[in-house]
Amino acid sequence: MTSKIEMINENEKSVKVRIKPEGSVAGRILWKTAGETITGAIDKIIGSQNQENYLEDNILEIPAKGRITYSLDLSNIKGINSFSIKGDTSMFTPGSECDNLNVLQNYRITFTNDLIGTTCKAEEI
Repeated sequence: MTSKIEMINENEKSVKVRIKPEGSVAGRILWKTAGETITGAIDKIIGSQNQENYLEDNILEIPAKGRITYSLDLSNIKGINSFSIKGDTSMFTPGSECDNLNVLQNYRITFTNDLIGTTCKAEEI
């Protein structure tokens, strides 16, 4: 199943967005390959956590006052059902994170600017 994520940037500057898997090793066991034992899956998961691309973020950029639609499925986030989205306009101001999102749901994510940085608001659609 694929999650459709509509992302809206209400800022005057572009927003750098990072989509990152969340969860524990136990949640990743379901992503084992056919014929692989659970022990083998756990060993592979633990061993691969040190690899640069295992939990590599999906990084996007939304132009100022722009919007994009992004499709996310289990393969984008290594078979983990939950993910977070963080957006920021500058490395000098804090970005906000929308977390505990489910890959089986569709979302509208809105990034707005406030006094302390960028705020992320998620709503299920």
